[in-house]
Amino acid sequence: MNKDHRGISSPPTKRKTNSPFDWHDIGHLSVSTINTWVACPSQILYKFAGGTGEAGPSAWRGSSVETAFERAMIEPDKPDELYYDIALRDFDGRNAKGFDWSKIDKERNHVTDYVNAGLSFFKKLGTPTSYQKKILVEFDELEVPFVGYIDFEFGEKGTKNHQIRDCKTSIRRMSRLTDAHCRQLALYGKGAGDSDTQLWIDSVTRHEIVSLKLSNPEPYLQDLLNKALGLRKFLSTSQDMNELLQMIQPNYDDWMWSNAESRKQAKILWENKIG
Repeated sequence: MNKDHRGISSPPTKRKTNSPFDWHDIGHLSVSTINTWVACPSQILYKFAGGTGEAGPSAWRGSSVETAFERAMIEPDKPDELYYDIALRDFDGRNAKGFDWSKIDKERNHVTDYVNAGLSFFKKLGTPTSYQKKILVEFDELEVPFVGYIDFEFGEKGTKNHQIRDCKTSIRRMSRLTDAHCRQLALYGKGAGDSDTQLWIDSVTRHEIVSLKLSNPEPYLQDLLNKALGLRKFLSTSQDMNELLQMIQPNYDDWMWSNAESRKQAKILWENKIG
């Protein structure tokens, strides 16, 4: 007898496909999934097994600041207070259940600093061609596609001034692109660009903005594929999610487990898989 992710026994079922993604009801991948798989595999298994929980306050900060920048590029002549208000309203609209209120307040108190640090830069970029553009990238080696959303696109594919830009907010000044950033930009370039497309990360701190360009995306696109194939290989070891959960144990000290509700759900989930 098998048990589902709630620990309920059910008879074995025959699969109609040999794809481990189908076995575990995974319809697509994302760069975020792969980057998290590399950094904290238990978080990905938790989500594949039905676990829920939002990204934390630092992610809300990034999204809210980005929303303000998008408005500033479309309407650059409005008072700065309008953009601050847009960012704060976006931040306040998040589900805070399970998160430390002191951390939420700390991030919220600095939202306007981040907006202020990047306003002039983003206004000078002009109106974007697209915002949060959805892309779909397929690899012959994988049964499911990658789905992604590009923050800002400028110009048109096939022209010399075509740019794809991803906005990041961070506490510390970014001095270099990480492999995780490069995998993200490489997928964006594959999905919406060509060899002439410029791929940028615009990193915003409370005090400044730093722009870093990825000039050679091909090795990172291959790296993304290799890591996705590694995840596929792991998923293929069993059609039973409970068996997969037994292979990887969560480290609840990792910041990715900072949401108390997610930790609570995960502990129940992992306890059930032992029974």
